[in-house]
Amino acid sequence: MIFCNVIAFDDAVRHVLLALDDGDSVALSGALTPKVWTDKQGNTRPALDLIAHAALTTYHVTRKRKAAQGKFGTQVQAEGFDDERQ
Repeated sequence: MIFCNVIAFDDAVRHVLLALDDGDSVALSGALTPKVWTDKQGNTRPALDLIAHAALTTYHVTRKRKAAQGKFGTQVQAEGFDDERQ
């Protein structure tokens, strides 16, 4: 098991992280630093420190996909593409 400590300074990223529930998936982008820590028994363990600059959840993916589909449908109508004309 590797622990990843995440810190965020950007308000938008902090809000995304604070809105997560247990088990929610998230993709983070930022500066990653490998670390080592020592447990109570004196064993060294690997860890990661991440300064998150951006966060993406499944909610964001779904919302962006719906927005892209809406834009595509509007663009097709605006350009006059029609199956009946072909």
